[in-house]
Amino acid sequence: MLDVQKFISEVITQRSQVWRDYDRALSSQKELLNRFSPQFSSSGTVKALSPLTTENLPSTEVQAVIANLEKAEKQIAQAQSNIQQDAHEIERLKIKARNLIIILTATGVVVFGGLVMYVKNQIQNNNGSLQPALTNRWLVQAK
Repeated sequence: MLDVQKFISEVITQRSQVWRDYDRALSSQKELLNRFSPQFSSSGTVKALSPLTTENLPSTEVQAVIANLEKAEKQIAQAQSNIQQDAHEIERLKIKARNLIIILTATGVVVFGGLVMYVKNQIQNNNGSLQPALTNRWLVQAK
């Protein structure tokens, strides 16, 4: 009689443990849905997936899924961080490029203005003609 009572007690304990595991799995499922549903689209029908654990128990499967999802979430966060850093770097390079273009344009304007003033001065020094100044310079360089 004691063996039967002990056996019944063990069965009741195991049954209670199964229900606790089931309740924990349902709670984890709700938590996962609330936490990850904005990040993943609903795909409609889903094919059967292979088990993630050797026990094939709902609670261990859910825990394995949670671990995989948290790993994926960390990878997504890292990728978003990298994208943000790259966007900042691109913006910084755009500013540098714009500043370089401004500096080169200003330098070109100054050089062109200096050249125009030099040619104008040469024309004024040669009584309105640029030809003698150019001819004299070419002759001096040829000698």
